[in-house]
Amino acid sequence: MRSRSGFDEFVAAHAAALLRAAWLLTGNLHDAEDLVQETLTRLYVHWPRVRAAEHQLAYARTSLVRCHISRRRVRRASETPVDELPESVAPQTDPDTRLMLSQALARLSPIDRAVLVLRYYEGRTAPEVAATLRISAGAVRKRAARALAEVRTHLPTDDSDLVTRSGGEHDRP
Repeated sequence: MRSRSGFDEFVAAHAAALLRAAWLLTGNLHDAEDLVQETLTRLYVHWPRVRAAEHQLAYARTSLVRCHISRRRVRRASETPVDELPESVAPQTDPDTRLMLSQALARLSPIDRAVLVLRYYEGRTAPEVAATLRISAGAVRKRAARALAEVRTHLPTDDSDLVTRSGGEHDRP
């Protein structure tokens, strides 16, 4: 049996942050929970190597994003729209605003959505996002600009800065 030394502590400390990022990537709580579970399973399998890594949380977030992109490629044909609102993860924001943003993000490709989540929600730099997604920093900036423009077309004009406000204190690219 593999050594679990430190794995339980890692999960206890970082599961909530991984779930928030997964919710932003997937758009609903149930898929986010599944994504986190799949990511943690993969981390557990490779835990001796992950435990030795300098930045375990960065490793986990990278794995989370890659799992999401991989799952979206496989599940794309089986997705169906739902009539119910997604469950709330971040109650401090207005539910209508969250729903509009979630719907706008759902229209993006998995990679563009990952770029926005990593860049603006996680607060990563373009080179960090590029390393995670294995694309160039220029591609990250270009994808972020196009994805933000696309998201803004689906939001009311008076909330055009919604993406920046939701992502925190980071400026637009």
